[in-house]
Amino acid sequence: MSQVRSSPGPGVRKVENFRQKRVERFESSLAQVSNHCAGRNTAVAEVLCFLSLLRNSGRIPAGATVSSSGARFQSIKGAAESPAAHCLPCQIYVNGRDPSTLTSNSQAALAIRSCFGKCTLLPLAFNHADSAAESNGLIQAFEQACREVISAEAGSYGRIDRERVRHAYDAVWCPLARQAYRAALSQKGSGKAPLPRVVRGIGMEYGMIDLESLERQRAEISEKQVHLNEVLWILQQYLVKLHVRPTALEDRRMSEMESLWG
Repeated sequence: MSQVRSSPGPGVRKVENFRQKRVERFESSLAQVSNHCAGRNTAVAEVLCFLSLLRNSGRIPAGATVSSSGARFQSIKGAAESPAAHCLPCQIYVNGRDPSTLTSNSQAALAIRSCFGKCTLLPLAFNHADSAAESNGLIQAFEQACREVISAEAGSYGRIDRERVRHAYDAVWCPLARQAYRAALSQKGSGKAPLPRVVRGIGMEYGMIDLESLERQRAEISEKQVHLNEVLWILQQYLVKLHVRPTALEDRRMSEMESLWG
């Protein structure tokens, strides 16, 4: 027979329910940021591998240029409260061309487009954190890592220059991405919620503070501060998760990508 347990005291259940919801929300956010960051680092590594394959297959000539734009592909659609956040910071072009158009291999082209279109449905704070990082150097970090790969001497057809790709990821992408996240944290962290503007009545109420307006402003400011704190926390987690190396840099995974070239 199960034992009937009594409450420790009045109000405890309400407090515990609230605490549990916060714990669940934190765990959910932690999983989301881990998945999104892992998705970004994996996509970066995969693009570097595909660029190496294209370079070694003669599709990218020596001295090719790298440029970027906003996202060109998108795997899924989001909603206002949970928009689709792209894993990669930008679309890369080589000599002005989308890399997926540099191969006649339809499977390889699809795989490249999939990298650039990879998205995660996440709360709006993630999009704002990503935008802050992108405007503080994350796009340039990705561009520079791509340049590092395609500037290598052309190697064996259908093979990835594994040493070069790993160097581009470890010595170029990671340090520059770390700088971008820190710069975004510094920029966002310097912002403070504005003080409520005191609104006074008119006519017979002239000189009296409009309390309703004041409370409304305070509520809005509180929401903005909570959102800002979420953005800062996400950026901090991006920094923490950057050390987790993607499996795309492993020999096994690189061999799978090479097999697409036949």
